Amino acid sequence: MRINKYILCIMALIWMIVIFGFSNMNTIESNGKSKGVIYSVVKCSIDITNRVNITNIDSNINAIKITNKVNAPLRKVAHATVYFILGIILINAFKYFNSNRIYLYSLIICFLYACTDEFHQSFVSGRTSSYKDVLIDTLGCIIGILGSYLLNLLYNKRNVVTNEKV
Repeated sequence: MRINKYILCIMALIWMIVIFGFSNMNTIESNGKSKGVIYSVVKCSIDITNRVNITNIDSNINAIKITNKVNAPLRKVAHATVYFILGIILINAFKYFNSNRIYLYSLIICFLYACTDEFHQSFVSGRTSSYKDVLIDTLGCIIGILGSYLLNLLYNKRNVVTNEKV
């Protein structure tokens, strides 16, 4: 059991480095990558629906239009998602430290890391720091923590019911 604690702590650090890497991209690089992924997915989807005769539209033009419309909201979803994952990793790491405040500690670490991440972005070319992004990141963490909490409740309830039947 001891090794799991260290592996999960290392996973949390690695995930924080991944977040730092995303934040360290300048505006052109970051925006270009997200638009590239969105464009590829949308174009591929349109091409597939054209091939099976569901639609009959120009995939290049429509993919560009859709990409430009959804890029900003999807970037915010990505913010929340990376902190959702961080929150879950931290919850699982803290379970091995025998603390009854694992949810609070995970939330505090995610919030503080989001703050430092936004501060770091203020030094990256073309990027800015935003309290809104800190809130989005923290919300992603909260959703991950609540999800973990609810799954833990269901798992414990299931075990109690199973043990009572035996």
